[in-house]
Amino acid sequence: MGKSQRTKGHSYERFTAQKMREIGYPEARRHLEYQDGEANGIDIANTGQFAVQCKAMKNQPNLPKVFGELKNKEDEIPVVVFKVDRKGEYACFKLEDALMLMQAFKQTFKE
Repeated sequence: MGKSQRTKGHSYERFTAQKMREIGYPEARRHLEYQDGEANGIDIANTGQFAVQCKAMKNQPNLPKVFGELKNKEDEIPVVVFKVDRKGEYACFKLEDALMLMQAFKQTFKE
């Protein structure tokens, strides 16, 4: 990976941390793995139950591979946040986690 790719990835991590702060995770920040002494695949720290991995790429990332990189705790919900050049930004959950979040949302905002 070249310097420009690392810079692009770090910038996207900062952008994602800022978005997380805006929605109620005021301590969200880039997880600098070399500082914590553990490489757990998490790019954004202090996001509650969410284990966030970020990718900024030319093409869509290999999502099963990225989920495999995450070493989240049992009570954490893994989420892959990714940006594809000129095609937008996305968040991807495993189906069981997405269904749980949809159910919780429906119960919270019953009509």
